[in-house]
Amino acid sequence: MAQWKKIITSGSSADLNQITASVISLGGIGDVSSSIATLSTSITTAGNSPWNISGTDINYTNGNVGIGTSTPGEKLEVEGNISASGVIEANSFTIQGFNFTSVDANTVVYSGSTQFGSGSLPSNTTHQFTGSVLITGSKLELTEGTLSIPGYSDVSASLSSIDLTNVTTNILPSTTTTHNIGSSTKKFNDLFAVNTFFGGVHEINLETEGLDQMQEGTVLSLKDGILQPCEKDSDSLVMGVVSKGRNYPIVLGAEPVLVTGKIKVGDYIITSKIKGHGKGVSPRHIYSKLLFGKVIAQAIEDGEGKSYTIKAMIRKM
Repeated sequence: MAQWKKIITSGSSADLNQITASVISLGGIGDVSSSIATLSTSITTAGNSPWNISGTDINYTNGNVGIGTSTPGEKLEVEGNISASGVIEANSFTIQGFNFTSVDANTVVYSGSTQFGSGSLPSNTTHQFTGSVLITGSKLELTEGTLSIPGYSDVSASLSSIDLTNVTTNILPSTTTTHNIGSSTKKFNDLFAVNTFFGGVHEINLETEGLDQMQEGTVLSLKDGILQPCEKDSDSLVMGVVSKGRNYPIVLGAEPVLVTGKIKVGDYIITSKIKGHGKGVSPRHIYSKLLFGKVIAQAIEDGEGKSYTIKAMIRKM
C-alpha cells in the first residue's frame, strides 16, 4: 500500500504513518481526502509508465513503439504520414525495395530495382528513368552492361564524350538491321579500324528521292543530274544499284542486281535497253567493245530469264 511520508502545511509537518482517520481536514480548506486519493492514483500511474525519465529526456528500451498501431514490428512503427521540418538521418534505409546505404560522408550506395516516372519496369532492368536525366559531371562512364535509351537514336548532343577505355567486350545492338551509327544529317568525321566488315557500301552523296520505292537491284544511270533507271546499252554514266528501301545507291559490294538474258559467272554487267536492267557481257569483249567506264558489276552466279536478280560484285570499272 502506498503511503505519504509527510504532509507539509504552513511550515509544519506530519507523519502520514500517524494519520489513521478516514477523513482528513485541513484548517481553512476542509475535507481533502478525495484530492489526496486522486493525487495518489496519479502518482501510482506515473510510477508504472514504461518511459524512463532522464532530466528533460525520456527513453524506452524494453520493446517496440507504435504510433497508430498496437502491434509495432520495429523499434518505431508509424501507421500514417510523417512530417519533419528537419533532417531524417540513418546509416541505411529502405523504401519499397530501394536500399540506401551510407559508405562515408560523401557516398551513398543504391541497390535494388527502382523506377523514376511512369511505365512498367522490365524484369531485367535495375533502374529505369522515364523523362529527363541531368548529368552535371564531365563524362558518363559505363563500366559494364548496356546503356539503352529507347526512342533516342542520337545522344551526341547530350554526351560530349563516351569513354570506352575500360570496355572489354563487344559493343552490339539489341537486334540486327535496326539501329544506326550517325545519320544522313549528322555524320561522324573519320572511322579508324584495323579491319572493316560491310555489306553493301552506299554513296550518300548520290542520294535520290524515290529510290527506296524502286525494285531492289535496279541498275541506275545519271540523267539530267539525278539517278534514274538505265534505258540504253553500255551507258558510261551508270552509277550504282538500288538498295532495298534506301535512297542511296550501292556502289560497292556483293549484292543483288536486276538483269535480263543469260549470264555466266564472271561476266561483266553493263546497262541494257530494258529499263533498270543490266545484261551480261564476256570479259574478253572489254577491249573490243570499249567497255571501260561502262561496267557496273561482275556476276558471281549463273542466271537466265527475262527479268530476275543475281548476286554480283558491284563496282564500276
